[in-house]
Amino acid sequence: MANNRISRDLESRAQTDRPAFVPPSALPEPQEHPDYVFRWVATHVVGAADPSNVSKRIREGWEPVKAEDHPCLVTV
Repeated sequence: MANNRISRDLESRAQTDRPAFVPPSALPEPQEHPDYVFRWVATHVVGAADPSNVSKRIREGWEPVKAEDHPCLVTV
């Protein structure tokens, strides 16, 4: 009964037919700066404060910068 089936390996689609998925960004991209690297850090998740995430990033060496004080922020 199962002898006339075609193997699933032979039925797969080629991955080159579909374009790569790139998720849209809700945050503006900061411009490149030769002396600094900027990164967004979540302070709230689903409406609840997440201070442990911010504390973790500060311990990793990141320094908080307000968006209005950011020298290279591209406004949308």
